[in-house]
Amino acid sequence: KQRVLGLWTKRAGRAYPLSAFDGQAKTVCGKLGDREFTLQFDPAAESLRVVEADDGVQWMYSLWFAWYAFRPNTEIYKP
Repeated sequence: KQRVLGLWTKRAGRAYPLSAFDGQAKTVCGKLGDREFTLQFDPAAESLRVVEADDGVQWMYSLWFAWYAFRPNTEIYKP
């Protein structure tokens, strides 16, 4: 029942487990294919949010088992 922020485009998907941030504030810049995005982790709120994303990048919060059921070939973010 791990919480993740899942991001996807037409060609790729990646799950960002909240536990990967170890309670530390952090900004992550990333790419899915040719689409760029920026995430921020807020330890006080225990939340991860998309602060900027190119058109075509979609996201949602999910539990890992549900995300994996729909996107079994997804990448998993590792810091």
